[in-house]
Amino acid sequence: MSKKRILVLALVLALLLAVTGTVFAEEGDSEQYAVGFLASFPSYGISGVMQLTDQISVQGILGPLGTISTYSLRGRYNFQEDEYWRMYGYAGAGIWRYDYTTTSTETSFGVAGGAGYEYDWQAFDEDFPPLSSTVELGIGLVDLDYYDFTAITFGVGTHYRF
Repeated sequence: MSKKRILVLALVLALLLAVTGTVFAEEGDSEQYAVGFLASFPSYGISGVMQLTDQISVQGILGPLGTISTYSLRGRYNFQEDEYWRMYGYAGAGIWRYDYTTTSTETSFGVAGGAGYEYDWQAFDEDFPPLSSTVELGIGLVDLDYYDFTAITFGVGTHYRF
């Protein structure tokens, strides 16, 4: 997949997230969006989260850093939450890309699912900025010929909510 196609796909996903967020937003909603960094081995990059309802959110991931590049979209469901933490499950799909030589790449469609725990830093002090950190454990099904992709993934991230 060319870089131009990936960029167009990313822009379309961003536009869909923005439109969907406007439709689902309720008057007075705060901290409905979050932007940050997500590291889910073997790829790393930026992540955007949009809360659709109290239980459901979507997350777009642009992970061009690391051994494998990832461009994916997830749905997240909050199973349990309190004032400063939440446990969630996620399922998603996207494109994984591996540059196995300086001139050759392979690209594959894949799916992933797992569970995570998110903690709000304002639990330590209410004057902290609106940051939250996540820890995730998941399974990815990606068929790459030149990279031995493990099915088990471990991820961590930090996001700024607004």
